[in-house]
Amino acid sequence: MPRWNTQRVSFKLVSGHVLLDLDGITTLLDTGSPVSFGTVPEVTILGTKHRLRRSIGGDAHFSDILVGLKRFAGVPSAFDFQVLLGRDLLAGKRLKLDWQSRVMTITEPSTPGTVRAGAPLRRGDLMVGGKRVRAILDTGAWRSYLHPDVAVGLERVGRGQDYNPVLGGITTDLVWARVRFRGWSGAVTMGIITHEHIAAFGERDAQAIVGNDILAKAGPLRMDVE
Repeated sequence: MPRWNTQRVSFKLVSGHVLLDLDGITTLLDTGSPVSFGTVPEVTILGTKHRLRRSIGGDAHFSDILVGLKRFAGVPSAFDFQVLLGRDLLAGKRLKLDWQSRVMTITEPSTPGTVRAGAPLRRGDLMVGGKRVRAILDTGAWRSYLHPDVAVGLERVGRGQDYNPVLGGITTDLVWARVRFRGWSGAVTMGIITHEHIAAFGERDAQAIVGNDILAKAGPLRMDVE
């Protein structure tokens, strides 16, 4: 049996965003982002230091994200963080978010390959009006989204804005949907997005994005990062 290295990190849920206290560095957890970057030179995870870039391929700079979130995603003016933590620095690790105690546990096996791609991370089944939908699980999303094909027949409740570091500001139609996810069921307001938006997450066959508005209600969440 492999031994597991473990790190416990406290977090806050601010305007639907997970803000970690990573050794005193306020860090936005975004499992929908393929890369990590920030305004500090490095972060330490499980005792290993990781250098950080300051932009995504030169397109989206860190300062752009803060401006975009405040302009389009409705976060308070005091909202701030120094690092966006994506999948590149979390690959091969297991995350468990306890929404009640506000503690995230990061574990990594001493034997490489123990954490395998597949089950809990990034993919899951969401029931929408009794229909099973393939979904991406994204801790960087404060709102959940549906593809238009899935949203047919759902009640429209207006329009809303959001922000994506790659796509920029987004304006979407909103629908009222009754959903079920991992034992939790309820009605939520969801945005409608296209396949192009979902493809930006690397999942062309997904029909929904499950964000923290649903994830935080469904109990402790375990993710194996690929």
